Amino acid sequence: MGTTDAEIKKRKRQDAAAERLENDKIMAERLIDSHFGRAVCACSTHAQWVTLDAALIRVNKRLKAANLDETTKPGLINWLNRVGKGGKEVLNRAGIFTSSHDSFGRRAEPLLILNPGYARALGQLPNGSAMQCTCGNAQGQHKGLFKATRASVAKGATADAGGHKANCCLWAPPKRATALK
Repeated sequence: MGTTDAEIKKRKRQDAAAERLENDKIMAERLIDSHFGRAVCACSTHAQWVTLDAALIRVNKRLKAANLDETTKPGLINWLNRVGKGGKEVLNRAGIFTSSHDSFGRRAEPLLILNPGYARALGQLPNGSAMQCTCGNAQGQHKGLFKATRASVAKGATADAGGHKANCCLWAPPKRATALK
C-alpha cells in the first residue's frame, strides 16, 4: 500500500507551491519594512479611494522629507506588484487597499487607499488576540453620522464604510460608488 509516483509528484508540487508562497510573504514583509515601504505605508489618503497618481504625489512628499530619491509611477507599481505577491492580506495589514484588480498596469490602473491608522491599530493588538473594536462603535459610543454628498460619492465614499473609524481594527475600506441614485 505504498504511494504511487503520481501522488509523490503531486505532493512535491504542493510543497513547492507552499514554500514559494511563504517566501513571497517573507519578501513582502521585508519590502514593507524598507525605507521606501515605510514611506508608502506612512502616507494617508484619509480613507478615500485615490488614483495611483495621487498616491504617488503623497509618497514622493514622504520620500523627499526623508531625504530619499523620489520614485516614479512604474517604480511604485513595481513595488506594489512585488509586495502583492505575498498576498492581499499582507498589503491590507500594512494599511494598503487596492481596487479589485489583481495586477497593476497601463490598462488596469488601480485605485488605492493608504490608511496608516489601520496598520497601527493592527500592530497594537497582542499576538493571538481576537480583533475587537477600538473606536467605541461596537459599544454604541460612536455618535458621528455620515451624510453622503455628491462630492463624497464622486470620490468613492459611501455611507457604509463599516461604521468604524479609520484607525479601528474593524475598519473596512468604503465600497466604490458607481453612480448617484
